[in-house]
Parts: sequence; structure tokens; C-alpha cells
Amino acid sequence: VVLLALFYLWRMRPAYWQQTKLVALFGLLMVLAALSARIPELVTRDRVELGFLVPAALFGYLAASLFDSRVALLLAVPVTVFTALATSDPALAIYAAVAAVAPIPLVSSVSSRFQLGVAVAVSAAIHIPLAFTLSWYFYGSDSITLSTAFGLAVGVASGVVALGMMPFLANLFGITTTQTLLDLTDMDAGAALEAEV
Repeated sequence: VVLLALFYLWRMRPAYWQQTKLVALFGLLMVLAALSARIPELVTRDRVELGFLVPAALFGYLAASLFDSRVALLLAVPVTVFTALATSDPALAIYAAVAAVAPIPLVSSVSSRFQLGVAVAVSAAIHIPLAFTLSWYFYGSDSITLSTAFGLAVGVASGVVALGMMPFLANLFGITTTQTLLDLTDMDAGAALEAEV
């Protein structure tokens, strides 16, 4: 899975291979995706609903912001496969696939902090019908409430954690993201306001 993802990254974005730091960042995200796929196995025990705590959406946010939408879609494949292999649960594999893809079109087109907040809110809201439907279909009606609650919780948490991680990863790997530009805009606006005062 990792080799295929790297191969397609080379085919889709050959320019990235001239920048070792970008390939290293992509590899780091895949390692984190593999580790996060183990979360359901560690926490579910006798409660299958806890499997919906897998933070697949986090990687959609990070890849779409740090790279672009096509690379983010590419990363969604290993996220899904890792979850499927770690859990052997079709419901969680489908959940991971949709959750990882959902933020991509929302985050890729933001141009303001308000739009960024809306993107996080909408992506988190998508987790509600997604977890509800998969839980009802695969586990039965008794699991719906907790599955939906956990799905919403991880949807919100993924957005918040992604917003916190993006500046750190962008600085570490020398990448200019939309959030970086928004921060610079806010700083320029603040400096201009102070100058006027």
C-alpha cells in the first residue's frame, strides 16, 4: 500500500520528488494513518461503537491543506486500507474512506477564517449521518446513538487537531498553507490598525 501510494505520488506530482521534505511529510502522514487505524482495536473491547473514534478525517484536512486535493484523495486510499486491515470491519473501512474524503473539497477552497470554520463544522456534521447509517446497517439499531455521538465527537476533534497541527507541520517542512496566509493577513491587518492608532 505504501509503495503504491508513493508510486502514484511520483506519477501525479513528480515535482514533489525534487523536494525531499515533501516526500518525508507524505510518509509521515502515512505512518500516522497506520497508527491511528489501530485505535479501534485498542479501544473497542466489547463496544463496537468506539470504532467510530478512528480519526480518518484528520488526514483529509492535513493532506488537502499541506499538499492539494489530488494528493489528499491519494492519501485517503492508505487510510482506508490501513483501517480495513487493522479492524477487519467493513463498516469502519467505509467510515474511514468517507471521513477522509469529506473535508477535502471543503478545505481546498477556503479563503477566510470564517470559511475554514464552516469547513470544519460541515465536515464534522457529515459524520452524523455517516456513523448513523453504517451503525444501523452493520451493527443494528441498539448501537446507533453511541456510534453517532462518537462519530460527531471525532469529526469535531479531527478538525480542531488538524488546525493545531497544520502550522507546526507547515513550519517544520517549510510549506505555505492557506492558514499561514490567513495568519499573515491577520498580522498585517493588526499592524495597520496599530499604525493608524
